Amino acid sequence: DNTEPPWLLARIELAAGEPGTALQLLDPFLAESPSHLRALILRAQAHRALGTPLAAARDYEAALELSPEAGPTFYLELADTYAEASPVRLEDALAALE
Repeated sequence: DNTEPPWLLARIELAAGEPGTALQLLDPFLAESPSHLRALILRAQAHRALGTPLAAARDYEAALELSPEAGPTFYLELADTYAEASPVRLEDALAALE
């Protein structure tokens, strides 16, 4: 019987190079706990690893909305994510850094 929280298991899966498995753990968890900051960041990282940067950006934005005092790392990750999405999103990437 596994008693670890789903977001922690997802973190392990992501570190092991299994972002799809991480998403399978995070999606239902975030459906019940949509304001869980760590889970949002992990799901954003999983989406980036899977090549879905706009989904990642939504999660980074939600996390930063919950915790605007977050360190610069997350703002940089959001900007990078927008830049990955398309050159059209470059304005969004620059805005995330302001």
